[in-house]
Amino acid sequence: MHSVGKWNKLCAGPPHEKVYVRGITSSARGTRVAHLVNAMRSVLLTLLLASCSLGDPSAPDAGVADTRLELLLRPSGEPIPLTLQTAVASFEEIRFVGDADEDVDAGAASLDLAAAEPPAIVVIDPAPGLYSRVRLRLGPDEAATLSIDGLFSGTPVEFRAHEEDEIDLRCPEGQRLDPGGRVTLLVDVDRSRWLSGVDLGDAEVEDGVLRLDPDDGPNREIAEQVFEQILGSFSIHGAPGQGEPAEDGGIEDGDIGDAPEDGEDD
Repeated sequence: MHSVGKWNKLCAGPPHEKVYVRGITSSARGTRVAHLVNAMRSVLLTLLLASCSLGDPSAPDAGVADTRLELLLRPSGEPIPLTLQTAVASFEEIRFVGDADEDVDAGAASLDLAAAEPPAIVVIDPAPGLYSRVRLRLGPDEAATLSIDGLFSGTPVEFRAHEEDEIDLRCPEGQRLDPGGRVTLLVDVDRSRWLSGVDLGDAEVEDGVLRLDPDDGPNREIAEQVFEQILGSFSIHGAPGQGEPAEDGGIEDGDIGDAPEDGEDD
């Protein structure tokens, strides 16, 4: 197929050359030939513009809103007597649970628990339904699943946990997600609970650093208590108090336990 430029060259011809189009003769680029070329240009331009305006037929309509399911953490309070510097939780799996046939998997994420408002976890176009539960699974991390740094009376404190555990938060009311709608589940993190009842003055300091590791070291018992209290500091917004029975007596907020085996669910 000739390009538009070639068509112009073929139809125009050299100066004073006779061009024949369906038996019509012109001695100098006949008027009718010029009209024919212009008409062809208009058709090609129209087709080009039409193809651009159509775009991708599979693309969603810009006027239709996305269905959005969000998880927003709201850390608050301070882990007195620790002056908090950094706090990161690494989750290998975050799942929204509702009345749909399958859970909504939001993937893995590392969340900054020292921030006033960490970035939201967002899932686009999940199945509509009533969502009332969030499962946060601390996953294997070569560094740590929970990492906290701070100062205690001027002494550096390092908390490192490599535990695989799960925070299971349930709210009996739930929130209804409709097509094109948006639901945000709010999870509070009360940092003031992390060191409640813990006397860091009893911990041993090695090489100028107070290290807390639930799996190892001279401060293991203290670290285990801190780890459990960090997990217990998560609560879902609008649910009953931490660990209290729901109104129907069958659902609790803030269930904490070992991560389920692969393929196991409760």
